[in-house]
Order: sequence, then structure tokens, then C-alpha cells
Amino acid sequence: MSRNAVGRLTVADLSKRAGRLVAELAPGAADRERHRELPYAQIRRIADERLFTFRVPRAYGGPGSTVAELFQFVVDLSAADSNIAQALRPGFLTVESLIAGIARNALTDAVAFARERARPIVHAAAKRSTDDLYVQHAVGEISARAFAAEAAVLRAAGSIDRALAVGGGEAQLTVAAVDVAQAQFFAAEAALRCGELIFDVGGASATLREHNLDRHWRNARTVANHNPRAYKAGVVGSYLLNGTEPPAGGLF
Repeated sequence: MSRNAVGRLTVADLSKRAGRLVAELAPGAADRERHRELPYAQIRRIADERLFTFRVPRAYGGPGSTVAELFQFVVDLSAADSNIAQALRPGFLTVESLIAGIARNALTDAVAFARERARPIVHAAAKRSTDDLYVQHAVGEISARAFAAEAAVLRAAGSIDRALAVGGGEAQLTVAAVDVAQAQFFAAEAALRCGELIFDVGGASATLREHNLDRHWRNARTVANHNPRAYKAGVVGSYLLNGTEPPAGGLF
């Protein structure tokens, strides 16, 4: 056995660790954001669990994960605490800018708020918010947008993996760049819309600071501003219409 193989963690090992840690991070995320508590300890935990090593090649003793496998971890992490995913931007490069996890996080909070705190408005025919057709529609739309955003991100990750598998040829990298731009555009739109729709599951009380539900829209807006989606759409349109290559930099 080579020295590099000693103590090597597999992708399955890291995924199990990630699942456990993400479950631990999620419950305190809203309070950390509300009280402006920087997640030093939580990021230290991620490092201690060696979750930054997903993409380290097997030749160097790492698990050698695919891009899609890494993206799945980051989406899950962002769904638990998007502030942590954003803070890890230098480590994950452009991965979190696809942050789809924000939409899923908004879905989790929307379901919880409708079940535990929301009351039907005075004009509603339902006695419980969960039976209100308009609340059901809002939650269903959030779920659909979160589902589609995650699917788009993972499809883009697959394009990157295919490009790398053939040695990163120019044509394959171009296709991957276009797919990533499209995923970034849609994921940002979905996260922003989900962050707005969450307030349709409750009345005025949903806006109270103690619930901190506005953090989903603010976090989505921050990510979208880092990577303006209008430029992504423009690049895709120029490529399809004129065959213009996507930029080599600028998080493309």
C-alpha cells in the first residue's frame, strides 16, 4: 500500500461525515445570523472532518470526488447555513455561487412556519393554515423551484465532470461554461423567488425579526450580486446566437 493511501477517506466516508455535520449546523443557523455570530467554530468543524478534501485527487491521497459529488455537499451545506457556504467561497471557488441550497432552506422554513406558527387569514375557508389552498400553493411553488434549481446545479456539475474526463478540451469546457451560466441564472432566480414566497405562508407575523425569514432573500441577493445573473444570460445568448466563447474568467 502506498503512503498516499494510508488513512485515505473515500467519497462515501466524507458524505457520511457531511450528512451528520450538516444536520448539526442547521438548527442554530437562524440564530447565528440574527445575532451576527460568525461561524468560526462551525467552519473549524468542517475542516476537522476533512470536508475540504472532496476534490483532492486520489494520487495525492484524497478521495478524488467528482464535481457533482462536491456540488451536492455544498448544496446541502447551503441549505443548512448559506452564510457558511458563502464564507467558504475562496475554498469552493464558484461552487457556492450556484448557492440552490438557499431555495431548499427557504422550503424547510416555509413548511415549519406553516405547520407550527401560521394562522389562517380572516377570509380563509380553512381552519388551519396547512389546509389553506393558497398556503399549499406557495409551499408547492417553493418546493418546485428548489427542486429545479438543485437539478440544474447538478446537471451543470455533470457537464464539468464530462469536460474533465476528456482532458478539458476547449469545446467541452465551453459547453460546461454555458451550462454553469444557465444554472447560475436559474438558481439565483429561484432562490430570490423562494425567499419572497416564504412570506405567503403566514400573515404579518412572518415578518417579525425573531423568525428571521428574510435572511433567505438577503442571502440569495448577496450571492446574486456577487455573480450578476444578467451577465450569465447575456453570455448564453451571445453563445447561442453568435457562437461567442464565454469569458475565461469572471467566475465562468
